[in-house]
Amino acid sequence: MFAIALESAVLGKDTTSELTYQLGTRVAHLIGKGLSGRKLVARSVVELYDRRSKIVHKGEYGVSRKEAGLIHLYCMTALGMLVISPVFAEFKTNAHLEGWFKDRMLDGPDHFNQESQV
Repeated sequence: MFAIALESAVLGKDTTSELTYQLGTRVAHLIGKGLSGRKLVARSVVELYDRRSKIVHKGEYGVSRKEAGLIHLYCMTALGMLVISPVFAEFKTNAHLEGWFKDRMLDGPDHFNQESQV
């Protein structure tokens, strides 16, 4: 249930491709601290979402306590960020959130500016 809640809140209804990748990177941008934190969150979310997909699409069952606890933590933390962070307070539509995520994907070091390399 937490995986579905996370998917619904973070991906929105218009996301139709690369769901696992987008879910991982979006949750990472919401709750991961720094590059290494975002990498860890993204990798974990991808693994957890793959597990969810096997349950839903292949009829597998069984989730470890660790997996359940981790998806609960990620879901509640991401939802909390969307609710309490001032960054999202002015968002009125899903398009605002989509734009924020797209900006995060395009934001990075300026390779033409030596100061950003330090």
